Amino acid sequence: MRRILSDFTIGKNAALKKLELTSIESLCLHQYFYLQHPLFGFMQLRLQTWAPFNIHVNLWQILLAFASPFLGSLAVFFG
Repeated sequence: MRRILSDFTIGKNAALKKLELTSIESLCLHQYFYLQHPLFGFMQLRLQTWAPFNIHVNLWQILLAFASPFLGSLAVFFG
């Protein structure tokens, strides 16, 4: 899946007559992995396939445990 990411490029600064490292937004491909962990439960990993290779980990079972007082009967259904 393609998502927008923060990337860097080198650009000219005409006022200083030097090169600068500037931040830009560009598209990147992400790989998604799903697994069942014995302690953490259902997990989702999102791996960015472009440097700096960010990894996002979602722990759904822990999220539901913390959100259960606010979800009421929905926590019983998903938990």
